[in-house]
Amino acid sequence: MRTFKKFNKRSRTLTPSGELTRRFLERLAQMVKCPEQIVLVELWRNWPVVMGEDISAFCLPLGHKDDRLEIGCEDTMAMQELQYLRGEVLDRANSFMEKEFFRDLKIHLILDQKPLWQAGGDSVYSKPPEPAGGNCEGTWLDSMDPDSPVARAYRAYCRRKDA
Repeated sequence: MRTFKKFNKRSRTLTPSGELTRRFLERLAQMVKCPEQIVLVELWRNWPVVMGEDISAFCLPLGHKDDRLEIGCEDTMAMQELQYLRGEVLDRANSFMEKEFFRDLKIHLILDQKPLWQAGGDSVYSKPPEPAGGNCEGTWLDSMDPDSPVARAYRAYCRRKDA
């Protein structure tokens, strides 16, 4: 992909295309009176940095509706863990937005939905194929704390499915 730059004749300098795009989007957002949309796009792009490794390992952003942040997770165990981290997720998202933009959080199972993780067409999240026997592989076990109650319950669930 080529990046274009604008040449300023007076100062004899080049302006990078990313800077030109940012300026254009800011002016466009002010004209349509929705400047928070630009910050929302930055929130989706910087999701792992904003949420940290511990939270972003369990959830992906799916969007927002009015003042509600919608996130998705792989399974019900991660969904339950995110219920306990609800306040933390909202605090981190609102601090990135620099105001109280989100007041509520809705957690979905991802299934076939495409997250807003990246701007491309392909989804970053891909569900691993289930083996023919239907046994559980414990996809998230390596990213969980092995001594946590959630990890122990998930490990027991996987053993039960294997038996």
